[in-house]
Amino acid sequence: MNQHDERSAIADTLETISDALAAAGHHREADELHALAHDLRTPHRGEWEAVFDHDDGRYLHLGYGPDEPTVQARATAWALSFGGRLDWHDPWPDGTRQADFIAPDQDPGTGIEVRPSSRHDRQRRFNEHQREVVIRLRDERDEVLMRLGRIGNGHGKHVTEHGTTSGYCHECGHPWPCPTNTWATTKRDLDLCWDPFDDEPPAPQPEPDEYVVTVQRIDGYWVGSIAALGLAVQVDHHDDVDRTLREALDQDGRNAAAAFSVTYS
Repeated sequence: MNQHDERSAIADTLETISDALAAAGHHREADELHALAHDLRTPHRGEWEAVFDHDDGRYLHLGYGPDEPTVQARATAWALSFGGRLDWHDPWPDGTRQADFIAPDQDPGTGIEVRPSSRHDRQRRFNEHQREVVIRLRDERDEVLMRLGRIGNGHGKHVTEHGTTSGYCHECGHPWPCPTNTWATTKRDLDLCWDPFDDEPPAPQPEPDEYVVTVQRIDGYWVGSIAALGLAVQVDHHDDVDRTLREALDQDGRNAAAAFSVTYS
């Protein structure tokens, strides 16, 4: 994978994590990750505006190009915006120039140094910055994925005393794979989500004590359905609706002993 593809892959992961954080209410952190993902997707477009080198704090790097007067004019405008001026030196052998920034309350020659940087210097600094960003984001991504992995592993199959699996989650008791394992390992269903930076998901909500059941006669069959669960069964005899619905609830890990409020339509 080349550097561009790697940055795109990390950006995809960051946007997924950013959406999950936003859904969990962590909007500031979500915005930061979204901005980082955007930066990774934005290619370097050559000439830079005149900006401070924040790593050093003393240099103003200019995007030198074929139009040197424009670059100097941009630097002069920058100095004026701070109420100062630039005292230009003689050109260097490579054609670039250096200047001192003179603030209003400073004497000539005592200001911070301003120097143009070559295309090579700008590209090197850009590559170093991108490499640092990629390493940092990779570490953040790995941290989140490890936490999700711990959640998924914590909700594994229940192993019986005979060494076989029961088909249920040993942590929450739901049929396996349970919703927690599915979210942490595959679907990343953000509508179900808790804070992905938590090592443990929230406790399962208790099942209701009563379900509303609708019974209909359709094409010679009896159909019983629980709209709240999207659950329906079809049987030949009316007396089998209650039993078949409870079996289906039990298979889904629901409260099969709940009371039924039956309506006919």
